[in-house]
Amino acid sequence: AGFPARTGCHRTMIRAGVMGWPVIASDIYPYQQDGAPVTLVPNDEVVWIETILAALAEPEKIAAQGRQLQNWVRQKFILEDHLHEWLKVFKFNKNK
Repeated sequence: AGFPARTGCHRTMIRAGVMGWPVIASDIYPYQQDGAPVTLVPNDEVVWIETILAALAEPEKIAAQGRQLQNWVRQKFILEDHLHEWLKVFKFNKNK
């Protein structure tokens, strides 16, 4: 999945990742954070075309990148795996 953008949110990347889709995204803040295993490119049409064509030429490699991203998303963003962290955020101190 490719996401050219000037601004954005990494939720789109997470949605693609949970499906195991490799991601090519604009090299902007939301996609730079957290060390996601994605391909980041500048917002330049020629570079985008070259990057997409290179990825399509190596289907096994991009399939592996999709699996890496899927594993990354599962480790960092699946609620069931991080429920204890969320519960700590929402717990309040009854003594106050």
